[in-house]
Amino acid sequence: MLITKKIEEAAPIHVSFNPNCQSTQLDAKAGIEAGKPANTLYLASSQTAGRGRFGRSYFAPEQGGIYMTLHLKPNLPFPQIPAYTVLTAGAIYKAIKELTLMEMEIKWVNDIYYKVKNSWYFN
Repeated sequence: MLITKKIEEAAPIHVSFNPNCQSTQLDAKAGIEAGKPANTLYLASSQTAGRGRFGRSYFAPEQGGIYMTLHLKPNLPFPQIPAYTVLTAGAIYKAIKELTLMEMEIKWVNDIYYKVKNSWYFN
């Protein structure tokens, strides 16, 4: 179970938790359209219609990962925005590694895998 209050206490963000959603991207889009503030983290325990690069669907079961979309409004020129994704993945990777000492890899720019008993799991 994700503890949204603890996240909000530890970081200057709002948290919107939907246990079982179609996708956190769709939740974020709906939140933005409804006027929710920037700096909102959309979390889910599972997703039924998750989509990745090129619109490819993926399996997102409960307890299979941490599914999240972070809505930010950085004060940067548009061409510099993609670097935010890379920096965020690197920061999450570093935080998990330092806190847990788990063996991990970053796939593409925002997917983190961790190794358990010679198997790689995808988040």
